[in-house]
Amino acid sequence: MYYTAESAHGSETSHGFCNDTVVKCFSSRSARDDYVKSTKNITVEAIPASMATKRATNYSLTMNKTNAPTPFSNEFWAIVPPYDDDETPGLVGILDTAREDDHIVRRFYK
Repeated sequence: MYYTAESAHGSETSHGFCNDTVVKCFSSRSARDDYVKSTKNITVEAIPASMATKRATNYSLTMNKTNAPTPFSNEFWAIVPPYDDDETPGLVGILDTAREDDHIVRRFYK
């Protein structure tokens, strides 16, 4: 699995916000590298697996909490299906917190 990190509000002219990072998971290195080269979002960068959960942990002002699994709960890091309108070649899913009853692609282990 190969990863990218990008601002959810980034574009070809804006860096977006510092606390809205989306980590996308790709099936192959070439698919990830093609996405990094072809996207117009200037915040997209390839990252190693060791940085995936660090970059996906964002502080949400609206929910007043950090997006990370809550200790001693049934939450865990998982790769969830991509958004319906995202047809990026080679994209497997997005790294996010999940629970046992959520639809996930697979669990993510550090």
